[in-house]
Amino acid sequence: MRLSVIALRRMIKGKLHVEFVRQELTSYSGLEVVRRYLRQWELPSRLRAA
Repeated sequence: MRLSVIALRRMIKGKLHVEFVRQELTSYSGLEVVRRYLRQWELPSRLRAA
């Protein structure tokens, strides 16, 4: 299935729905989950301010 660039951007910029289920993730998707979680708590800006 091919997605358009606009559809991909919409998925990337949308709110991340987290559901804990048993499935295998690629290492990149696992890092993306962690990145979005930390940004939700504004950790990067807090670290820069400190």
